[in-house]
Amino acid sequence: MRPPVPPAPAPQPFLWLDEKIRQDLGLPCDTHHKEGGAVPRGPLDAWKSRNLWHTVTTASQHSLYYRKHWQAYARVLAAWGEHHHKEDGDLAADLDFLRQLPLTQHEALSGDTEQFLAVGHSEVAGLVTVPTSGTTGASKRIFCTANDLHRTVRFFQYGMRLMLRPEQAETVVLLMSGEREGSVGHLLKMALTAWGIACHVPGFPHNTDSAMHELVRLQPTCIVGTPCHLLALARHTDAPMLRPRLHTVLLSGDSASPALRNAVAQSLRCMVFTHYGL
Repeated sequence: MRPPVPPAPAPQPFLWLDEKIRQDLGLPCDTHHKEGGAVPRGPLDAWKSRNLWHTVTTASQHSLYYRKHWQAYARVLAAWGEHHHKEDGDLAADLDFLRQLPLTQHEALSGDTEQFLAVGHSEVAGLVTVPTSGTTGASKRIFCTANDLHRTVRFFQYGMRLMLRPEQAETVVLLMSGEREGSVGHLLKMALTAWGIACHVPGFPHNTDSAMHELVRLQPTCIVGTPCHLLALARHTDAPMLRPRLHTVLLSGDSASPALRNAVAQSLRCMVFTHYGL
């Protein structure tokens, strides 16, 4: 039996970095975000460098796929490791080394995905099946630990704070899959409800008319969905009925051209944010 998804963490003050990263950077943990506040580039780059190297070494040592996939690049990894230990925090050099490694093609994620596991099966808390709007063929399967899911919920809370006004009555509608534990919609709803925000997950809009009818009924202040779905809804004849309350749209799950973003913003008269959401 699969372990349950961990509960969403309690909402935190609007810090521009979470507490753990602040500790790693040697920054105070009780300072609220200030508009225009400068991020200390040196310590932040060093933090990125350490975590990038940790990710690469974990994959190369514990994932069967990357052990095989990077076998011919042992010299690159050895040179990277030597440089990393001598020049800790050289993010530019880290990225140069990273570019020398081969890309992971989407076909690999549609095949034997267990070869990507870097932990034991007992640590798997969720399995996310990802059918995307931009590709065809077999779906991708992503294994997640409880910590992965916990960090994803926190990531969603930090991201959504930019688009919502918690002091007002917000209603968010997620036009994406959310019926399964560990799915994007399920985790995003966990993040928002822990924040005290009303959240509805009707699923992907397979029928534009019925989806618009549901949106008009719910009167959301924020809608999250894929670019193609939101563009179709923005062109619907009933789209003006959403304008009185809607102030934010988040396009995610696929790329969105400037023309598409502008079309959605002009039709719905709201701010449009994008997050590729890989």
